[in-house]
Amino acid sequence: MVVLFTQTEEITENIIQKIQNLPLKNQQQILDYIEFIANKYQPEKVNLTQKNQKRIAGLQGGKIWMSDDFNKPLGDEIWASDTVIHEFQLSPDFPIAKYERKIQ
Repeated sequence: MVVLFTQTEEITENIIQKIQNLPLKNQQQILDYIEFIANKYQPEKVNLTQKNQKRIAGLQGGKIWMSDDFNKPLGDEIWASDTVIHEFQLSPDFPIAKYERKIQ
């Protein structure tokens, strides 16, 4: 353990000495890089209280809309063509969007 601590001290002192010999602009760049590395490799914080909470039904009520014929079987024309026409509507308030796509 003592050897590791001594090596760490030597590395830290070496880094500090080299940084002190650089212009302030480069010191700022090094600081920015150190902060980037520190944030990148920091373990993600898990909010345990949120993870263990039970879900509450209905919180997203009215956010999703599905057409009345959603479960209606698709016609044979869908399978016989080399072009698929997609129609979708995000909600009753939005216009119906359509686009065609060739099947390859």
